[in-house]
Amino acid sequence: MNTGPIAEFLRQLGAASVQASGLAIVVWVACAILGRHLSPRWRCLLWSLVIIRLAWPFSIPSEVSLFNLWGMPRRFSPTDWLPCYLPEELSNAANACLNRDWVSWVWMAISLSLLMRLAATWCLSVQLRRNARPVDSWRLRKLLRECMETADVRTPVSLLESGHVSSPCLVGWAHPCLLIPIGLVQELTENEMKLVFFHELAHLRRRDVAVNWVLSVVQIFHWFNPLVWLVARELRTAREEACDAAALATTPGANRSYGETILKMLVRPSLSPERVEFVQWPGMMSMVENQSSAMAQLTQRLRAISRFRPGTRTWVVGACTWLALACIGLTDAEPIATPDGPDPSEAPPPAATASGGRTKYQTKHRASETRQLNAEN
Repeated sequence: MNTGPIAEFLRQLGAASVQASGLAIVVWVACAILGRHLSPRWRCLLWSLVIIRLAWPFSIPSEVSLFNLWGMPRRFSPTDWLPCYLPEELSNAANACLNRDWVSWVWMAISLSLLMRLAATWCLSVQLRRNARPVDSWRLRKLLRECMETADVRTPVSLLESGHVSSPCLVGWAHPCLLIPIGLVQELTENEMKLVFFHELAHLRRRDVAVNWVLSVVQIFHWFNPLVWLVARELRTAREEACDAAALATTPGANRSYGETILKMLVRPSLSPERVEFVQWPGMMSMVENQSSAMAQLTQRLRAISRFRPGTRTWVVGACTWLALACIGLTDAEPIATPDGPDPSEAPPPAATASGGRTKYQTKHRASETRQLNAEN
């Protein structure tokens, strides 16, 4: 039986995963009910609550917690694995499974492989940045500086050109650079390039690259929960829509032009057969993904672009929803104070009655002795 620190860590990890799954369902219902009344920015913040719940190391009991809907156990012990959120049969089965050595080895093997994959993507992004060359067009560099002033971005951004990318992407967060495909400048107009720059600068202002690293690490630890991967996909889709809205807010009335720009980058031919197709790379934020799995998200983005109207006030609905879900989702259920009674087998015999007669315990003990003596005779 594996009762070491790894098994205990897996129990805590499973508890956080179950809690986050319940919160993810509530967030999904809230997004479905509010619909257009919830802006992409606030949808990102709502899905971020699930990521925070996955990595939340604190326990804050509260009467308004979502997890009060389940009954709390009467007794807690280091070997209990969340019996308050699962039926007793499933909880016992989960405890028995987590106490096996092979479960820890499987979790560590898959987590290590995902960690190595994460390190490989980081190395590829570093190599991609080193192989890129600075953009020669001074007009394009000037246009980027103007967009940075308009977007109030003060972090220096390098503008590089690479033949290994199919769409503009932001690389790095400490020393960011903007990679654009070779030949894209000749294919897009100045206004279209401004929209591209505003989109990538929105990623920089939101610190999406750093958030992407946190999201990738959370997925490494919670790889066994399919809802974690679905939440990551919803968060990335909402994040792209939020950057689209930020780009359109700087250029009112450019909905059609912006949508056509995205389609141009989607169907443009590649000048290099060795271009890199990166999906969900933590260190890079691509504007367009050419993978077939991203087509549904791209269609949703284009619909959101066509419906975008500047000046819409949805922050009241978003702020109230976020605050309510944070209060019920980032807190834990209050334990029920039910003291455990003494073990009857170890309890002392009760005191004699006031009438001086034998107690029930003594009477029962004498009767059992009498029956034993009769049986021996």
